[in-house]
Amino acid sequence: MPLPRAYTHTEGKAMKVYADLLYGHYDLESRALLNSTFLGAFFIQFQTFTIGKLEQWFLKPGLYNIESPKQQYLDGERLWRVERYPVINEDGTFSGFPEVDFVKESLLQESDKKFASLYMEFEAQPLEGIWFSMMSYAKDIFSLDSAGLKEHWDDPVKRANLVHFLSDIIGMIILGYLVK
Repeated sequence: MPLPRAYTHTEGKAMKVYADLLYGHYDLESRALLNSTFLGAFFIQFQTFTIGKLEQWFLKPGLYNIESPKQQYLDGERLWRVERYPVINEDGTFSGFPEVDFVKESLLQESDKKFASLYMEFEAQPLEGIWFSMMSYAKDIFSLDSAGLKEHWDDPVKRANLVHFLSDIIGMIILGYLVK
């Protein structure tokens, strides 16, 4: 049977949030006006870069959630989503209704493998700006809190923001040297 739509609402929302974070935000009218001139078309890339950088640096914690699929397990075994379709009789009628079952990998039958897919659920990953992550690190460093520092290091968002911070600082130093 054909899918009712290409993506679920959650998948579509996750793609839009990710695209907004990549390209920045501006409405269609301002983009059309800017693209109509040579300098506007040239500098529109700078506008999206600037807005994206500002958002990357000053995004409040938990403001956006990019959702990504994560494999689900039950009792240490992967779960499979098995779709069973109704049988079409010779007279054109259906016997039964479409069914969806969730089966552990050890209980998956050979006949079901044709209609089985790994069961994934979307889980949100909170985001925060580089500024907020660096303030968390600074607070722990100045208070000599090694447990808090380790906790922030184990957080993938804060660790990624530390890498972004260092790469932005290095980029600014190189750019400043070139301008000088």
